[in-house]
Amino acid sequence: MFDLDGPKLLLVAVVALVAIGPKELPGAIRTGMSWLRKTRELAHEFQSGIEELSREAGVNEIKRDVEEAARVDELESIARSVDQDLLDEDTRKILDDPDTKKLLAEIETESYYTGSPVEEPPPPEPEEPKKIAEAPAGATGS
Repeated sequence: MFDLDGPKLLLVAVVALVAIGPKELPGAIRTGMSWLRKTRELAHEFQSGIEELSREAGVNEIKRDVEEAARVDELESIARSVDQDLLDEDTRKILDDPDTKKLLAEIETESYYTGSPVEEPPPPEPEEPKKIAEAPAGATGS
C-alpha cells in the first residue's frame, strides 16, 4: 500500500520529532496506532461482509463452474493439438470418413458386439462323381 522503506521511515520519524516534540511524540504514536487498528478492523469487517454476500449469492459455485468449463475447454484443445500432431494425413482421412465414423459409433454403443450374429453361408454340396461315357454295344475299337 505505502512504499515506506528505511530512509523514508527515518525521514518521517525526524519530521514528527521536530514537529510534535519529544514530550508529545509517544501520545501521537499511540493515537496513530489506534486509528490504524480501527481502520484495519473496518477493512476486515467490510471484507467479511462482501464474502458473506458472495456466499449467499452463490458466487463460489458459479466461479467453480466457470473454472471447470475452462479446464474442459483447455483439455479439449490439448486433445485436438495432440490429435493433429500424432495423426498423419491418411489416418485423419480414414477417421473423417462417414463409414468409419458410423462404425466407431456402433462400437461405442456396443451394438457392434450385441448385434445379430453373422450368418455363415451354407457349406457347398458335395460334387457327384463324373461318369465315364460308355461305348455303344458292338462297337469295337479295331
